[in-house]
Amino acid sequence: KSSIENLVCKNQNINCEIRGEVNYNFYPTPRIKIKDLVIKDFVDKKKTLIKVKNAEVELSIKNLLAKSRHQFKKIKLNNYEINFNLKHFKKYKDIFVKKINYIPIYSSKGKIIFSDGNNYVATINEVNLNLVTEEDFVEAVLKGKFLNDNIKIILNSKKKDNKALTNIMLKMSNLNLLTKIDFSNPKKNENMISGNILIKKDKNKFTAIFDYKDNELKINKSNLRNTFIDGKIEGKINFLPYFDYNLDLSLNSMNFTRLY
Repeated sequence: KSSIENLVCKNQNINCEIRGEVNYNFYPTPRIKIKDLVIKDFVDKKKTLIKVKNAEVELSIKNLLAKSRHQFKKIKLNNYEINFNLKHFKKYKDIFVKKINYIPIYSSKGKIIFSDGNNYVATINEVNLNLVTEEDFVEAVLKGKFLNDNIKIILNSKKKDNKALTNIMLKMSNLNLLTKIDFSNPKKNENMISGNILIKKDKNKFTAIFDYKDNELKINKSNLRNTFIDGKIEGKINFLPYFDYNLDLSLNSMNFTRLY
């Protein structure tokens, strides 16, 4: 187990523990099968980030007999639970970007539990998550159940001319809700995010062009339209520290036209 922990975890910059059995299969492809894998939180080492009942690491045929030179083709997780602390989101992101090893991850029958420190926030059940990463490209597709509704989230991010371009799509079927966000980091100011957003719910549609920097969202141009009104909003929204729930809303203009 200690050898496999070193191979699967430490070589991938992960602090983990194998509490169950470890087996090896050659068919249909060479793979290591692990029972009860526990991955520690990247920020708080005393807490558990991921618990996996069944994990498989598919190995490349190349250098198969040399343990120190094993190459991973993909990782599969089945029946797992992720405890995601939203307060550590930025730290998770920074650690992930620095330590990523570009191995595709496919997971099924999972659960993601979101918390704010010790306070429970929400859960996504029946999660199937596919994550493909390359040097200048990331694609993640998540499907699951949220608030008794089907949820689907697709994220694509790629680098072009030293600038990150990101697209996010969120869809909830029963609620008939669709959200799309496209944003990028301008070269002149890496701390600023500029982009556009679409939110569509039934016959209600909101579109906006925005800039985000230092907890301030600036709406440069927007349109809110449904059966009854056609409105335009411009202004700023200042977000206080995370999970304070207080907003400072300052609008330069708000114009609506009645359509009926």
